[in-house]
Amino acid sequence: MHIIWFCISVSYVSSSVVFAVRCQDGVALGCDSYSVDKGSNYVTVRNNLQKIIELTPHTVLCSASNGDDGSEFNDLCDELTKEIKYQELLTNNYNVIGTKGIAKYTRRLMNEKYRRTHVIIAGKEKSNDKFSLYEILPGGSLIEEDYAICGAAAEYILPLVRILFDIGNDNKLKTITNLDNETVEKVYKVLKQAKEVEHTTGGMLQLWTLGHDGTKRNITNK
Repeated sequence: MHIIWFCISVSYVSSSVVFAVRCQDGVALGCDSYSVDKGSNYVTVRNNLQKIIELTPHTVLCSASNGDDGSEFNDLCDELTKEIKYQELLTNNYNVIGTKGIAKYTRRLMNEKYRRTHVIIAGKEKSNDKFSLYEILPGGSLIEEDYAICGAAAEYILPLVRILFDIGNDNKLKTITNLDNETVEKVYKVLKQAKEVEHTTGGMLQLWTLGHDGTKRNITNK
């Protein structure tokens, strides 16, 4: 079952749009850089938030919501990075933890400490060289998906996503496509529409691809 999550809470840092899709030979994902930090006595707007972080050469972490004061995602990234580097030093293997292992460890941390954070994890599995896409909801529920849509713009871009990526009535992809220029252009088109139709989507569009040759990052103001 696919879940579209709209971030709603008393105090949180919302993400305007995050979209990711798993392909036969990789993952394409993107987001904007806009965020709204809402508390009981304040509202902070940022236009330059880096929401996608490279954890390993083949795994990235993307923020869909950032906790009470905007620091939870950063703290989570720091803790994950330290653990990954520790395991690498311990085994002398930079790819000792695959994407699934990172997702499970992230879920544990979110259950214990970062309960308002909402993230997407994407990357290549260590065991079978395939690519996976995981969504971890606030509180730590872990879902493996073929695609993920998060943020305030989710409801506006869903119809376009259904058309571009051939999604059936069961909310599943009918066909898993290849990670090619056409797929990347479709992801960019989804992000661009979100920026046009949802007023809290803005800043720079961040578009990443993860293939067998590692991660590639592109940021545009278009």
